[in-house]
Parts: sequence; C-alpha cells; structure tokens
Amino acid sequence: MTAYELSKGLIMIKRISVSAFKSLVDFELNLDSKFNCIIGLNGAGKSSVLQLFSYVSALIEGKIDRWLSERGWEEKDVASHFFPTRETFDLVLDIELSDKQLRWEATYNWKRGLCTSETLTDLANGQQLLRLYQGRLKTKRHSLPDLIFKYVRFNIVCFG
Repeated sequence: MTAYELSKGLIMIKRISVSAFKSLVDFELNLDSKFNCIIGLNGAGKSSVLQLFSYVSALIEGKIDRWLSERGWEEKDVASHFFPTRETFDLVLDIELSDKQLRWEATYNWKRGLCTSETLTDLANGQQLLRLYQGRLKTKRHSLPDLIFKYVRFNIVCFG
C-alpha cells in the first residue's frame, strides 16, 4: 500500500493508545465503529482524550507548531503531568482503511518536536510495511538513505 493509496481512503481509528500525554498514562481506548461517547467526572481526563485525538491529527499532518500556538501552549504542556522529566511518549493507532487493518506506532519526542521512530504494520499478516528509525526509512523491499521526513496529510475520522 502506497502513501498515495493511504491518503485517498477514509481511515477509521479502531484503537488509540498513548504511554504518557498530559494526565493520560498507559491510556488505551477501543473505539466502536458506530458511536462513541466519553463520560466522566470533572478532572477525569475527558478533555485530555479529545486533545490527544486532535494532537495526533496535527502530528500526522506535520502541524504541531500551529496546533500548539492556536492554544497558546508549548511542547512541555503535552508532557505527562506524572512524569514531567520524560521527553518522549509512545503512540499506537489501530486503523481500518478499506479492507486493511493497520497499526501505526510512533515514539514522539516532545522536547525535540519530532517522531524518533515510526512503523506501519499490516495486522492481518504481521508484516511491517515501513519503518522509520533515526532518520532511515525501511520498507518491506528497500532500505533507503537518510531522509528528511515530511508527513503526509490524512483525513482522520475519530467518531462515526
């Protein structure tokens, strides 16, 4: 599956997981394809969950700086409140694209403002479709030279 094919399809997020984002620690949310509702007490993290979706969307679009400035925030404002010295957090999205079940995994360094690693895996067969680590991109067929990574914009629908 090419980046072009990915950019043309409707992506449904089936699961989102993050290791440390604001007040969310080892957070995982499985999403139903029809309807999702977040209910909780004040201060329980409902807004943080919605901000996580918005943040991930901005990350995929490569517009984190704009996302932060629109809120008057700095990168440190998304760091875990429970682990303020931690400079990275791990993200996992299980997505459905047409008939494909894919997993996107990333480690994001909020202090440096970039993903230090990313993988895309086909969940049907466990095959890793691409891997970006330390500036090197690998696909199932090729290992490419160092690359300056530019994010491809995806249209993401979080709640159906």
